[in-house]
Amino acid sequence: MAAAALIWALQRRQRSAAAARAYLKGFRYILSDEPDAAIAEIVRAAQDARTIEPYFALGTLFRRTGEHERAIRLHQNMLLEPELEPRLRQQIEIELALDYQRAGTLELAVETYQKILEADPKQKDALGHLREIHEDRQDFAHAVEVQARLVENGDGTRPLLAHLLSEAALCEADPELARSFAARATEIEPGSAHAALASGLVHLKQGRLEDAAKALQHACELEPDLSARAAESLGQAAGPEGAIAFFEARLTAADHAATRVALAGRLRQAGRTEAALKHLRRALEIDPHYVEARVELGRALLESSMGDDARRELESLLGTLGQQEPGFRCKVCGHGYAEPQFRCAACRGWDTVERRAR
Repeated sequence: MAAAALIWALQRRQRSAAAARAYLKGFRYILSDEPDAAIAEIVRAAQDARTIEPYFALGTLFRRTGEHERAIRLHQNMLLEPELEPRLRQQIEIELALDYQRAGTLELAVETYQKILEADPKQKDALGHLREIHEDRQDFAHAVEVQARLVENGDGTRPLLAHLLSEAALCEADPELARSFAARATEIEPGSAHAALASGLVHLKQGRLEDAAKALQHACELEPDLSARAAESLGQAAGPEGAIAFFEARLTAADHAATRVALAGRLRQAGRTEAALKHLRRALEIDPHYVEARVELGRALLESSMGDDARRELESLLGTLGQQEPGFRCKVCGHGYAEPQFRCAACRGWDTVERRAR
């Protein structure tokens, strides 16, 4: 009997050692970006191991390689085990919800996250992923509700909540609710340019021109790169001359390329093309990568008297437009943008897009 027990223990130890070796080998394949080989090794580890960790790794690999149905079946089968500890069951349910989310079956993902949250209302992973789904659906009102719960639990950031409130304000059709979202965003993050911009656009849409002008001016002061984006709306709120006066005043505080592009656009609308050209040329001296400044310069040159010098400048400009790299880039995934963005559309990160180094 003792000999049999010893043989059983040795076999178990050998199986565990083999599983560990396969598991580590699988992760080496992951690091070398060989997912098929990694899956084969981790399947071997899962067959030999007495623990559940290789199965979690396997599910993650299935998602990574786009084999969502295999990941779903794996986690569904894991949930069939009747004696799972509650915490382990919750972890598997979160993995299953992620499978649904990555596979695009969002209704099932939402249903699974909500089931998890019924049992554990403060489960931060479920709340975070549920918020992501609402963001991707452009359902910012519900994203706000979820992020507010995370903030209340100490697991979420207030700046992100302000971003979501700002987007909710811009998407909301009900005027009172839109103003409420914008006001909450400003209250939560008084220094948020996104909140100021959203507030200005909401006021403008509702005909509150004085409030709109103040908010839009504040957005440009907080983030000068927003000036070109806000310029047309500011012109509607403050009037053409009011917008020109504001941007001219901003230039006395700081010589910023975006401020000059915004001012040039208002000057062009007022028929002052030569003055606009001056500001656009200066903007490109400050920031040669500013694609929008080059585009505006081309438009202004077409509106100018088009002497020989202007014609040569336009030809040179048109020859370089296709060679210009985007002026803004996500510091996480590297995706490029012509204008500033609050959220990267590629990796879905907030506050990750910044101006390229000059």
